[in-house]
Amino acid sequence: MKTLLDPVLVVILVPVFAVLAFSPALGPLTLIPLALLGFLYSRSLWIRAWFHGMPLSLQTVVGLRLRRVPARTLVDSMLEAHASGVHLDPQVLESHYLAGGRIQPMVQALIAAEKAGINVSWQRLAALDLAGVDVLRTVRGSINPEAWHTSVKVQARDGAPFPLKVQVTFRLDLSRALDHPQETFFERLHQALRDLVAGYSSAHHVAAGAAAISQQLISMQLDQGTVLEVLDITPQPEGALPE
Repeated sequence: MKTLLDPVLVVILVPVFAVLAFSPALGPLTLIPLALLGFLYSRSLWIRAWFHGMPLSLQTVVGLRLRRVPARTLVDSMLEAHASGVHLDPQVLESHYLAGGRIQPMVQALIAAEKAGINVSWQRLAALDLAGVDVLRTVRGSINPEAWHTSVKVQARDGAPFPLKVQVTFRLDLSRALDHPQETFFERLHQALRDLVAGYSSAHHVAAGAAAISQQLISMQLDQGTVLEVLDITPQPEGALPE
């Protein structure tokens, strides 16, 4: 969050105040404004923003406090974004907070998207955040595919239940319409597995037909309406198969 302005100020101001402090004309009285400057820098959000070269009016900071908006969190997030070359309007952040959104994860997600070259708008991230989606994880997941494992108890036609372990490889797609949470996909997946396995005569036939089951699951588009873009589904009976 710090910029090159901090060390420059230290290099310039410290020697100046040191010379003045030991000046016979002024003496140690000069340490008073130095202490005051340090206090204001650490306490005043407006001065911190000014020191970092980020335009922020004192009226804006006072207004945030009066409206019970977490001014420090908002300004710190703006400074973090400013240092990364992302410029944000404090009113946009405030509006998102008042709507029930989370400021810090939003800003961090926007910075991550900018660094990764992902073209995503604030409005899109805000909609995801207000829907309860972890926007920072979603941005990171849209860059690198992830693999999740789940297990479901199924039963073939012979009536012997057995656990089925499934590996789901997916990417998070920010452009998808968000109609359902991610949990909806796994609910659909578990139900689809129960239905498909019920058509096989035994667990051994399920193991032999795992590739076909995988293709059937993918063709069902179980990820529709979620931010998940499923790349692969690999089912495999877990443990010893029933005879």
